[in-house]
Amino acid sequence: MLEQIGVIGEAQQWLAVFLDVVGECWSNRAGVDLTALEGMVPNQNLRLCSPSELKRDTGVSEQLKGICAGIGDDVRERLLLDGLEKAVDGDELHHVAMTLATAIPQEVNEEDVIATTVERLGDVLPEGRDCDDVGSEVKQATALLLAHLWESLGEAAAPVARRVPLVTASDRGARWSQSRVLMVPVCAWRESAQPFFNAYPPDRVLSELYAGSAREGIPSVTMPLVRWGMAHADPITESTVDLRERRLERLSEDGDTEGVTVRDQRLSQIALLTPEVLNRCEESEEHARALLGLVLCCVARDDPGWQERRVVKGIRLGEEVAVSIRSALWLADLKVRAWVPVPGEDGRPQKMVANAATLRHLLDPAWLKDNDDAIRLLSEWFDFDQLELRLLGFAQDEQDRQELRDSLAELVESGGGDPQFYKELADEVEARGRRKRDVERCRRLGIAVQEAVAAALRRRNLEVTLVDRGFDYEVAVRSDDVYHDTGTAFELGPYLVEVKATTTGHARLTPTQAGTSARERDRYVLCVVDLRQMDVDVEVDWSADRVEPLAKLVPDIGGKVGDTYDWVELATTLDVSIRNESALRYEVPPEIWDSGIRIEDWVGRIVANLPTSGSNA
Repeated sequence: MLEQIGVIGEAQQWLAVFLDVVGECWSNRAGVDLTALEGMVPNQNLRLCSPSELKRDTGVSEQLKGICAGIGDDVRERLLLDGLEKAVDGDELHHVAMTLATAIPQEVNEEDVIATTVERLGDVLPEGRDCDDVGSEVKQATALLLAHLWESLGEAAAPVARRVPLVTASDRGARWSQSRVLMVPVCAWRESAQPFFNAYPPDRVLSELYAGSAREGIPSVTMPLVRWGMAHADPITESTVDLRERRLERLSEDGDTEGVTVRDQRLSQIALLTPEVLNRCEESEEHARALLGLVLCCVARDDPGWQERRVVKGIRLGEEVAVSIRSALWLADLKVRAWVPVPGEDGRPQKMVANAATLRHLLDPAWLKDNDDAIRLLSEWFDFDQLELRLLGFAQDEQDRQELRDSLAELVESGGGDPQFYKELADEVEARGRRKRDVERCRRLGIAVQEAVAAALRRRNLEVTLVDRGFDYEVAVRSDDVYHDTGTAFELGPYLVEVKATTTGHARLTPTQAGTSARERDRYVLCVVDLRQMDVDVEVDWSADRVEPLAKLVPDIGGKVGDTYDWVELATTLDVSIRNESALRYEVPPEIWDSGIRIEDWVGRIVANLPTSGSNA
């Protein structure tokens, strides 16, 4: 080792001077004698070597050297130690660089080491071979090398990255080619697709090590793999194709497509659907069921292309024709190809085209629950009965489905053969559901606005307590100062604050709220938040900062509501009295609440009523 060179002082400095002297001798004698350097030149592990064992390092990164060391290839062992030619104690060493260049003429750069590393990894991870006996360090090195290429070269590294051997989910070696694009690890797919990974051949899905591991110090390389064109990021992808014959016929909205070719269409597609996924589905019901689940639970929901129509230009006998098509290529492939395994008479699976008869035994009713897209796809494209699908989605137990059928039979008995009866009934049910959703949306909006007002009050050091009985909050002003007459802190309030959000301009009080305001006229405060100019259909963060500028407080609302409330109370006691008064609402118009005051002004008023510290309260 360099430290064992047996000199007084710093060994590397001594060696640099020695190399300079040797070089000066060679220059003066016009000759080179390498014997003087045998066992005297250090490598990057600080081991003394002969010149013939080493090469000069012309920019190999430390990160790459570390990757190589992890697979048993210690690059530093064969590279000359850097920095020997530097000045020593301020003296220039004029001959060191020449000495090293003469003694060690061969150089190694980053590209050389990468090429060697790729070749070495390829020997250890041959394509299609099991990797069970390959150490984890070697597998991890493939991901680390890809990460290094992306970090150092970005998309320009594609030609080199595509030669790096990969490890698949089946723990086999794999190579990229234009006809063999892989899938990123399952854990990087969209969540709705992950349960159906079994639709894909595991040899075409990458190992999860490429998704990264913080514990192992491995960064994710899924994005670089996609950017280099080596892998699909997700089962839902896009493809540019020419459409003709059966594919065009299936996608077309027109009746006559014979002899028509439509070129260069960018359509949505299921990655590797043809031929890899469909070939796998032919093998077993398990794989075909996984594909059907992927289509219904992920693709039908997340790919709008199958419901989109476009008019494109086609060519027939040299003339342009307009053709209306759907924008999802996977629709055609699922319809054209016979990929569904159905048990034959001899017990062996027969390949059949996809339709209601062949897909029914693969269908999991759980996939249909709250999944209108799946029901629409199956009924419109695969000839399923929509009512049957609805029943499967609502009631997955056979007994429950039978009860639903019996109820529907009674309904049919009432409605007979009048289609308008069922349409009106469906419209009524939809309207009821819409009203229920609107009520729930308004409820959630009201709670969010109510909590935002409370937050605005609390940040002004008010004590806010939720009551929600006749009013929303008790609001008190407390002072930590102690007063002479009581020897205790002073409290002002509590005020009774009712919060109303309005999108129409009218704020409505229930009889309980109106009665409380009439009885507590000095303490009752109505806070109206004006949402007339806000898009309340969009989910937003109703924070205190957002809500406070929209709020107006009416401290004297009890006096304004009280007269009306008293008249209503009186009307319930007369000989000819009103009934169901609890269903009434007391409507406060905009001209009343809009003249109210801001939260900040109201707080300022009530705080001003606090006595001065130390005074007689």
